[in-house]
Amino acid sequence: MSSALLLAAILSATAIDAAPALVDRVSVAAASTEERGVLSPEAVFYEPAEPAAIFVGNSRDDADAIRFTSLNTSLIRGQNYDEDPSGGNLSQPTFAAPPIGMPFAQQGTIWPGTPLLAPNGMFGGPPPAATTRGINGPQPFRFGWTSKFDVGFLPKEGVSGSGTSGKLSIFEFNSELRYTMPTPLQWIFSFAPQFNMRLWDGPTTPGLPADVYRFGSDIQLTSPTWGPYTFELAFTPSLNSSFETSLSSDAWNFDGRGAAFVRVNPQWLVMLGALYWDRVHDRVLPYAGVVYTPNDYVEIRATFPRADINFFIGTPWGVPQWFYVAGEYHVEAYQIEDSKLRRDQLEIQDWRAVLGIRSEYAGMTSFLEGGWVFGRKGEFLHAVGGTPETFNIASGFIVRAGLRW
Repeated sequence: MSSALLLAAILSATAIDAAPALVDRVSVAAASTEERGVLSPEAVFYEPAEPAAIFVGNSRDDADAIRFTSLNTSLIRGQNYDEDPSGGNLSQPTFAAPPIGMPFAQQGTIWPGTPLLAPNGMFGGPPPAATTRGINGPQPFRFGWTSKFDVGFLPKEGVSGSGTSGKLSIFEFNSELRYTMPTPLQWIFSFAPQFNMRLWDGPTTPGLPADVYRFGSDIQLTSPTWGPYTFELAFTPSLNSSFETSLSSDAWNFDGRGAAFVRVNPQWLVMLGALYWDRVHDRVLPYAGVVYTPNDYVEIRATFPRADINFFIGTPWGVPQWFYVAGEYHVEAYQIEDSKLRRDQLEIQDWRAVLGIRSEYAGMTSFLEGGWVFGRKGEFLHAVGGTPETFNIASGFIVRAGLRW
């Protein structure tokens, strides 16, 4: 179909003067190269039809062209801040659009698959496994190793309730190395060793350890894309402790998630699933939502536990950049020993809303974001009388920055 349209376009180039309506359709006036003096910018007409690019010369001797193409002309690659870059050439490639539900194709050691997105969750999710259009462009798997590192800071805020006093500040460090590989049955397997550290300053009561650590691994299996459907299963065990006392079952978190992704059309993706978080209070939560990509410059991810809106803002200094607004539900838990030498498990939960800038250069993605943390609460698993003891942490500022490659 594409070859036939291209041949027809070439044969019709000599008769362009007989088709002024076609030229008017894209508001390009027919003029020779000598009259314009310089080559005019390429005109693009978005036509949701067959994925063919039709080139029609302005005149027989004119090297410039009016270009008619499908919605896939300008595919802007971009990732959420907790996802690794797709790597490769930073120029904006053009990809042919396959039938709905079929994966996009791109050269290189990549594999089309899950069309998303993994929520940030507790310590960051898996890298993108996406083949979507629009602001994220093709998001195939990237085989081999990918890396990500980020830091964050939450300044001191007061605590209250249950006899607590003082203020608490938190410094975060998160890292992940992920290895992704295909299987003989065309499923994609990946595993990601993870290391995370939290430095706590305060409060006065309860007396918390100065630092806690997490060692984990995210293990993910993703199906091939069958028609519009792709499926994902993952298991994330981790060891979380201050390591000031002997480890118990409270130091282990066994998380999991599963979802089906349904590509309804090029603009809409539906995600249906659930996740399990093993904390002081075990949680079964939605791992679901929709992703809407109305054009090549805006993407709306109305998903849980993380939602965001991304805007492509151009390439200042030759560096593609995105602005985003994001919201997230966040919970983490550790086995600790408090100031009274009691071994216990503590979870801290909060809601986060941030504004950020993300940049890509030379195969590396960086981000810087700041915002507000609210709805903060700490809760112990064991307390006097067997009743869980909770305390509140005042809302406050958060700033984060990181790298992906």
